[in-house]
Amino acid sequence: MFGGSAAKGSAPNPRLFTGSTSSDSRTPPVAAQDGGSVGHNGPVPWSPLPTPGGDSGPGPSPLADLLDGVLAGLGGPSVDAVVLIHDRWSELVGVEVAAHVQPVSIEDGCLRVVTDGPAWASHLKWAEAEIVTRIESLVGPGQVTAMSVRVGRR
Repeated sequence: MFGGSAAKGSAPNPRLFTGSTSSDSRTPPVAAQDGGSVGHNGPVPWSPLPTPGGDSGPGPSPLADLLDGVLAGLGGPSVDAVVLIHDRWSELVGVEVAAHVQPVSIEDGCLRVVTDGPAWASHLKWAEAEIVTRIESLVGPGQVTAMSVRVGRR
């Protein structure tokens, strides 16, 4: 019988039963007390899946490399470019402007910023070419080619 008790006169299989040894055929096998599966001791070791060539593949990749690939697929710049722009924002636009304007995203080469007032938005539109040139000298050509300004809460 499946999931039932052992045949009459024989001992129950210890790999199937770790708890109850009742002869009631409605009692299902009990899982191991340590939370693992029946008949298994300890964690299952990890190893990469084999490839058709027989080797175990390239192994784990650094997270920054994976994020660069994801960002590129979404039309964004590299992780390093995003971090540099964020970390050096006050150097790029000046301390006074940085107090009122924050970068929010970079998509398809367009840096999107939010400002706390329309006067700052006008100032940024006037200084856009200079800011984009400064960003280009910091992160390289093609990462940021334009800037979009929005007035709102930061």
